Amino acid sequence: MNVSIIIPTHHSPGYLELTLASFVIQKFPSGKIEILVIDDSPCQDVFSILIKQSPPLNIRYFWTGGNKGTCIARNLGIKEARGELIIFCDDDMIVPPHFIEGHVSLHQRFSESYPYIVTGSCFRRLIFSHLFPGLTPFQQKCLKELETAKELTTFEIIPSTLTPLLSQHDILENTPLFNQLIYDQKKVNKIWQEAFLKHGYRLDYRFGAPWILFLPGNLSVQRKHLLENGLFDENLTGYGARDMELGYRLYKNGAVFEFSPHLVSLHQEHPRDLKKMKSEDKANMKSIAEKYQAIEFYLFPYRFRWGLSFFGTVIYQFYAYLKTNPNSLFAAHFLEMAKLHFTKYISHLESHAPSIWTERNGLKDELSLLSKNDAFTALYLAYLQLKGG
Repeated sequence: MNVSIIIPTHHSPGYLELTLASFVIQKFPSGKIEILVIDDSPCQDVFSILIKQSPPLNIRYFWTGGNKGTCIARNLGIKEARGELIIFCDDDMIVPPHFIEGHVSLHQRFSESYPYIVTGSCFRRLIFSHLFPGLTPFQQKCLKELETAKELTTFEIIPSTLTPLLSQHDILENTPLFNQLIYDQKKVNKIWQEAFLKHGYRLDYRFGAPWILFLPGNLSVQRKHLLENGLFDENLTGYGARDMELGYRLYKNGAVFEFSPHLVSLHQEHPRDLKKMKSEDKANMKSIAEKYQAIEFYLFPYRFRWGLSFFGTVIYQFYAYLKTNPNSLFAAHFLEMAKLHFTKYISHLESHAPSIWTERNGLKDELSLLSKNDAFTALYLAYLQLKGG
């Protein structure tokens, strides 16, 4: 199986250099790999990095023209790719030596004809390959914990400009420094692990929302399935939920999603504008919700508050209930309530939901029956939580 690695990049030459170094030591035949670097920088500032890397890597360089957005960059890579398997990788990821081999092996064992998506993005492992000013409170906490646990003095003085801590040599030789700078984000990993303990690593419609695994910082899918499903929505730009829209379309066409804990990559920490990221994420969520008018997107902001397993179960039970009760007052009421809460979240409104939640004729009886139905416990509990504001 020939593989195309698609790496979109934007003003990140120092991070990209380390990402590419991790592909030099892959345990997979180099003749079956191509790496497509899709440069979305306005001044093509990664070109010198690629000259230093090739050979030994088979790199193909493309320029979007600058500032077109990640979706356009990834779509360009898909169209230009020659491999039958696409592996998406972000320009700030350092991948393990068995990364390509692991993705390919899972796809070769999957014999069904419908789309199959493999990701290693759920568990979060961070690495401080650079130091930089303007650390977020979370990044400061991570550095403090690394200092304490590994007795490092590396972070005592934060520089005024972006300063590298790692070199390609550290990655190629797996030096002690490389391993000292790794931080496991245990809280996020626990949230995902709880879902996987209940549902397994391979998620389908019974999870309710397996498309939330569509995280293309580390994800593989056959190229033909991407072409059949319309690629990334190029109207979605910036940070956040833009990627999951394509995952949702693949899911609606029967896709199965699988997480592999053996394929987890290291995310290189970098400066973040949290206010801008949150604004872009909400804008994308709003666009997707307006496009599909579906309960899963109205409830999307609750996925971590409720826990991923509960979130997925609520969605699964909602559609199961609607299938057997197509004229349900409860289902219509629940959808309307979720939509209003979503609108409140997107609009930064802090007030409680309007008094539309007064029980309508017939709804009280249906709610009474639903509360006694063990098959829909999560759905009823979610309703009560939304009703409480």
